[in-house]
Amino acid sequence: MASLTPITPTSDRAAKPTRAARAGLLGAVVAAFAASACCILPAVLAVVGLSGVGLAAALEPYRPIFLGGTVLLLGAGFYLTYRRPRRADPEPACETECGVCEKPRVARSGKWMLWIATVLVAVFAAYPYAAGAFAETTARGSAERTADATTVRIRVEGMTCKACATGIAAGLAEVDGVVDAKVEYEQGYAVVTYDPARVAPEALVPVIDDLGYRATVAR
Repeated sequence: MASLTPITPTSDRAAKPTRAARAGLLGAVVAAFAASACCILPAVLAVVGLSGVGLAAALEPYRPIFLGGTVLLLGAGFYLTYRRPRRADPEPACETECGVCEKPRVARSGKWMLWIATVLVAVFAAYPYAAGAFAETTARGSAERTADATTVRIRVEGMTCKACATGIAAGLAEVDGVVDAKVEYEQGYAVVTYDPARVAPEALVPVIDDLGYRATVAR
């Protein structure tokens, strides 16, 4: 008896991720990154010795918009990946030697892309809160604490999360003459102990301004 040739199901190609689905997932990841750029960007650029605080602070007011776009794009990705494809023709007949039809293959690559994008979105969206929970807001300077050491409070505007305080404290600690710097995110102040013979409080303000914030010495 002649063997029967199995008919390849037409739904296999429909199960593959479309360009729209891939673009939606990429857009969701980019939007989530932009939503948390106020904390992520400075940390990333600090690794290569650059400062991205100014750009990050400019993006922060748009965080709700980016998060909303992330949810919409990710939802579209789930819909395009898991929706049941419409069939223009009835299911084709299928015959094999054993009488069992081969089921259409599910595009696992599309689902993997979706869940990887979901994990990345979750990480980016939660980063400001997670980073804030573990942020080290006190930094030790190179100067020794002496009897002449003086403490000054500097008002800092523009901080968007506790992780911002980490970069400010580290920047102040690099100034020659600073003993230590502690940034209080909730109060919006930097408390700096310094050697007045080596640095003046007014010299600390440009350091914070250069990071993209607005600083004034509290009187």
